[in-house]
Amino acid sequence: MALGSTKKTDMSPLLSASPKGSDKAVLKKLLPVETATGSTEAYDVINTLLPLQDTIVFSLPVIMRDRGNGLETFGDIKIIVQKLMALGFRQFQLSNLGALDIFETKDVLWYADYPLYCLNPLSAAQLRKLGFCRYTLSPEDDKENLQTLYSADADLIIYQDTPLFISETCVWANMKRRCPGISECGFRQVTVENEHGDRFVAINDRCKTVVIGERPFSIIHRIPKLLEAGQRDFRIDLCWRDYTPEMIEDIFSGIQNRTTMKYATMGNYERGLI
Repeated sequence: MALGSTKKTDMSPLLSASPKGSDKAVLKKLLPVETATGSTEAYDVINTLLPLQDTIVFSLPVIMRDRGNGLETFGDIKIIVQKLMALGFRQFQLSNLGALDIFETKDVLWYADYPLYCLNPLSAAQLRKLGFCRYTLSPEDDKENLQTLYSADADLIIYQDTPLFISETCVWANMKRRCPGISECGFRQVTVENEHGDRFVAINDRCKTVVIGERPFSIIHRIPKLLEAGQRDFRIDLCWRDYTPEMIEDIFSGIQNRTTMKYATMGNYERGLI
């Protein structure tokens, strides 16, 4: 059994680095850039990850526009990828086939993330044909269909705050009918409820809104059955919720003990793909 994890961080400081080919002195050129949150996390992250290049996979955004807020345009992401490759990183996870155009060399390993909807063996075969070395199965899939896709090339998400939708507009500005501007905005997230009583968390992502369920998706307690069915590689996704060290420890303890996570949902896994 192998376990991987996904964590979200801001790579925008790479845009301020001066390219030096494959020279790792590039890292010393990375100047901490103040973002809307004042974060310089990426600088420390890259320092930490450099010795672990062979085990790190960078996941690119699902949506990359020609223009937009923040630093998630296609051109900016391309610059960031080039800087990472200059530092020696060669593994990237893609959620959009258009991201293939970012790469100008074949000297790279591509991983297909779940938004590419690998829901049948033909999809898996096509992803391999396109050059992907691995693919992540969809958290929206059910037990019966997933069993047809288990393989040595497949990763299965067993814990995630699955984004239910991503909006180009800010839910907070819409509710308040005003926007103070990104530099003055203190909105991080808000819990909302629909007419059926279902609760969701709307998160500010650089003026876009990402909505996740109040309860995370988890099939951690099904690990023994998944191993029995032939699946060996698993992944936990901690990208959207603000996880404390104690919460993360609880998740890994659940994996170790194969226990049911409190307040979690199994999504379509048991009830079937709708």
